Amino acid sequence: PGTMKTTGILNSRATAVIIGVCLSVILAPSSHSATNTDEIIPVIQMENVDLNAAILNLARQAQINYILEPKLVNPDGELVPRAMITMRWQNKTAKHVLAEILEGHGLTMVENPATTVTRITYANQLPKPNAANLVAGGTNGVIPLIKMDMISIDAAIRNLASRAQLEIVLDRKLSRVSSGLGEDRTRPIEVSFHWENLTARQALAALLDNYDLNIAKDPTNSDYLITRKHQTVAKPTGAVK
Repeated sequence: PGTMKTTGILNSRATAVIIGVCLSVILAPSSHSATNTDEIIPVIQMENVDLNAAILNLARQAQINYILEPKLVNPDGELVPRAMITMRWQNKTAKHVLAEILEGHGLTMVENPATTVTRITYANQLPKPNAANLVAGGTNGVIPLIKMDMISIDAAIRNLASRAQLEIVLDRKLSRVSSGLGEDRTRPIEVSFHWENLTARQALAALLDNYDLNIAKDPTNSDYLITRKHQTVAKPTGAVK
């Protein structure tokens, strides 16, 4: 699978391994130790490292919470097309190297100050973050670790909404999305991410933003309606709690 080495100040070595499909939801304390994310690393070297693994390792090293634009990934949650990286950098931060790798593949990072989650997307199709209202209304505490691996988007939204103490209603159709990979069919949405030190509302807002979903208060009761953006806000047909 290849290796990624960092030497010098951070003095660590990570093996780039593609994680197999598993079903799990973790909201728990994190064992990740605090470091200076702007620290210069004397040498970062990759030898035949998969792009997915390179992004994962560098983002963890830089302590960047990120999510992949859904049109970039296949049903297994991996970037398409696949790419292997063999390269060496000197005196760069992990964030700088990550940005350089993404740029080389026509990708970029879009940071959202409201959620603190970075969206990795096409460099020529920059989304406009829209999550401030949901995040501003929250009083929940910070969760040290939120991790989901290949969980249906419905389950992920319900999990985070429950943790944020929000009663939600969503349409069954929201569980499927156009593949965006040149296919004419839709596919179920399954989400994977590993985020640290977010509130449940921040995590929920980041997830909704990435999948172009909107959340709005139902004027008739205390529920929040989750719809596709630009869709009329009314209780959806076939909506379920």
